[in-house]
Formats: sequence, structure tokens, C-alpha cells
Amino acid sequence: MGDGNWMDAEEAIRSDANAYVAWALKDHNIRKPRSWKIIQDVLGGPSRFEPWEIAIIDTPLVQRLRRIGQTGLSSLLYPSAHATRFEHSLGVAVETAKIMGALNAWAQSEGVDAPFPPEVRDFVRAAALLHDVGHGPFSHSSEYLWLSQSREVYELTRNDDSPYRDRRPHEVLSAFIVESPRMAEFFKELEEKCGVAISPGNVAKMVLNLPGNAADAYVYQVVNGPFDADKLDYIRRDSYVTGLQMALEVDRLIHSLQRANIGDQNAPHNVIAVSTGGVHALQQILFSKMLLTSALYHHHKVRAIESMISAAFRAETGKNDNIFGKQPLTSPVHYLYLDDVRVLAAPRGAGLADGLVRDVLDRRLVKRALTVSRETLENAEDDIHYDDLANRMMNSSDERDGLSQSICAELAARGVNLNKEQRARVLVDFPVPPSFSEAVQTFVLRENGQLTRLEDFFSLDSWVAAYREFFYCGRVFGPETHQCEVGVAARRVLARDYNVSLSPMACDTCKYGKNWEEIHDSWYPVGG
Repeated sequence: MGDGNWMDAEEAIRSDANAYVAWALKDHNIRKPRSWKIIQDVLGGPSRFEPWEIAIIDTPLVQRLRRIGQTGLSSLLYPSAHATRFEHSLGVAVETAKIMGALNAWAQSEGVDAPFPPEVRDFVRAAALLHDVGHGPFSHSSEYLWLSQSREVYELTRNDDSPYRDRRPHEVLSAFIVESPRMAEFFKELEEKCGVAISPGNVAKMVLNLPGNAADAYVYQVVNGPFDADKLDYIRRDSYVTGLQMALEVDRLIHSLQRANIGDQNAPHNVIAVSTGGVHALQQILFSKMLLTSALYHHHKVRAIESMISAAFRAETGKNDNIFGKQPLTSPVHYLYLDDVRVLAAPRGAGLADGLVRDVLDRRLVKRALTVSRETLENAEDDIHYDDLANRMMNSSDERDGLSQSICAELAARGVNLNKEQRARVLVDFPVPPSFSEAVQTFVLRENGQLTRLEDFFSLDSWVAAYREFFYCGRVFGPETHQCEVGVAARRVLARDYNVSLSPMACDTCKYGKNWEEIHDSWYPVGG
């Protein structure tokens, strides 16, 4: 992957996005609300939305987010985790208002011009409401599939020359949706009916954090920055709906915000900074992000579910008439025609994808068969081979499928012949590790007036090292009927083909319910 051109990739995905928006808004006309509305949220309480904001909320693009789970299918692990991208988007809009209000209050106390005049506040709020319209079914579950399966997505977000490098695929799709010709018509109609002029280009740049000049960089950090409204909402919301209690002083952080120039007077580079009084709240947020990653996003049950859903999508990729609809799923935009409800209602036959989705619905999940991590390495010198394995598996669905096939071949060589359905449940998962770049990107204004980075206040490196050592792991999953056998075969294949030798702990952590060492010794006798 990566042998193409990012400009060709952009053209292809923009074309697909334009077609999608034209389809989604084909019969949509703005119905101007008579007045503003109050929307009640479990986290933010009652919040006011203006008529033009209600017009955006009422579009099919945003209403679709009611049917996209905020944390995928994690409700199969945490029963109350039923938040959606819709309520999250409203929550982000509320947080942006708080952030902009706090910065305007700071400016007033300093006797400088308000950094967020009304026309700027409007396009920031619009970006907040639209920032997630590029999410596919089950949120990041489908996004990880795009990154490892789509050449176009890889070129756009990984090519060194691409302006979208290091942006998340759903952010790029959201921006392309906002900049589509049909959305230009929508914003023109919005101005005519609601009297609010919003530039689609500004909204798209806000979603991607691509400011036109460094002096205005702080504006674009409100929705997409080190500690943005998006992060402040999702960490609190995901914690709340799962019941994972975390101490978060978000309001204290917001009141500590101010604008700071990290450039010079002739070439200002203005960013959002925090006073020293907000540092503790920032530490809380970073620590909470790490806890949520291990307890929720990378929990082995959640990863099993996501692996099964990804396998179902891959089984239908390339089919113009598949169980999920008429789109062949060869472009990330094709997934936007779907939502969680349509995917889960899709099974109607006896195909592999039908069976995988049914098993997810009934919580008949694949089981952990092998844990692959630094902690389970047999030899410390295998670390470099482990890194190579993780990178290959993380970035390519073909690599993961290749390892799955090798495991099935090893099983067959040992007399364990899995049927087609069982082979489809031998799955490899290496999730994208969390980024903790916030500590490097966030500036703190000390009481003496000096600017320093957040990382100077505490050692985040030790946190990241501990996470990589003890929490991050890849996994091999298998059908419950052959969980142990899959684990033993996978351990052998990794040592033989990838130079990654794993200790007994790699199997012991999977709780087979049978003695895996007896199977291992019968298959691979010493000296045999």
C-alpha cells in the first residue's frame, strides 16, 4: 500500500463524497424553525440552539448519526453504553460555546479584542455539529478497516506530501462532505432562510485543523486541537455511559484557557494555552484517556466484536449487491450509506457475513486464543521483530488475513480441519495504539509569563512506556470450539514465520478451559 498518488486519491474520494451527499440530501429542503430550541443532554443539561443550527441538525447527514454508536458495539460489554454520535456532536457544540465564551472573557479582562466575534462563533459551532458526519457504521470500527484496506485512505492520511497527513479518515470524509457542491447549495439556502452566512471551506478547515494562517490557529483548535471540544465531550460521555468513573474537572480547565503567541510580533502564531491552574485538569484528561483505552476501546471483548464486524464487511467487499446494500464497499464513502441499524438488520441468508453478524447480535463472540505483547515475548531480543509484526498487522488487512490463513494451514497440518465458518472466525487484531501527543502540543502559560509545553510539567514518557509494556497487545481470536488449538497453532506460526517467540503467558492469559501444553507437546514433541 502507498504506491499511488494522494491527489488521485483525493479526487476519487471527493467524487464519491459528492455523490453520497447528493443522494442523502436529494429531497431535503430547509424548514426554518420559528425560534431557537432548548435541547436537554445527560451531560450538559439544557442547551440553546439557534434556528440555523437546528436547520443543520435536521439534515439527514446529522440525523444519521443517531444510528451510529459512539463506542461501536461496546454495549455488549457495558450494557449502558448506548451513546450515539448524534448526542456527542451536540455535546461538542455545547463545549465549543463554553471554550469560546471563556476565551472572550479572558480577552475582556486583558483589554484586547474578542478572539471569537459572532461570525467566527457561527462557523465554529457549524463545524462542531458536522465534524462527525464522515463516520461509518460503529464509528471507529469501520474507520480502522478503511485505513488498512483502502489505498486512497492510506495515501491521503499517510503520504508525506498529503495536506491531510495524520488526519483521521472520518475527519477527511467529513471535510469533503462539507465542501461538496450539494452542501454549498445547502449553506446558500441556510443564508437565505436563516440569515447566517457560513463558509463551507472554513468549516472543512476547522474539522481538519488546517488554518489559513498561523495567527488564526487558535480558532481551529477549538474543534480539533490538543484539548478540544471533541475530546472534552467524548472522554466524559464515554466514561459516563460505561460507568467507568473518572475524575474530570472540565469546567476548571475551560476557565483556565487563554490565547498565547508562540511566534513573534511580526509573524504571530496564536494558540490556545492554559494557565498553570489548568494543568491538573489536563493531567486528569490524559490519564482518563489512557484508562478508557485499556478498559473500553482496546478491551478484548470489544476488539473481538470489531474484528467480527470487520470480517463481515470484508466478506462482502466487491459485491455490488451484498447483504448490506447496493454499494460494493470498495470506497470508504460506500460505508456512509449504512448505519448500525442497517448493518445489524442485514443478515438474511447463510453466508459468512450473515453468520458473523448474527453471532455478534446474539453475543456468540470469538474467543481470545493468543495474546501478543511485549509482556508475552519469550525473549527481549525479539522486540524488534514484534514491532515489525505489529506495524504490518496494524496497517494491512491483507497481512492479517495472511496470518489467519497460515494459522488455519498449521491447524490442518496437525489434523484439525476447520470448516468454512470456523476458518472465518480465526481473526487477527492489532489495534492502532493511542496517541498522547497532547502533552507536546499543549502550551502552558506560567505565572512569570513564560510559555512552556505541558510535557515539562510531568513525565508522560513513563506513562506511554508503561502502556506499551503492560497494556497494548495484539490478539489472535478463534471459534470457541477450537480456541485452544488456534492459540497453540498461532504461537507456532509466529515463531516460525515472524521470528516472534512467545512465552507460555501468551496462552495462559486466554483462559482456554483445557490444558494447552498437552496439545502443544503432542503436536511439537521435543526432538520430534
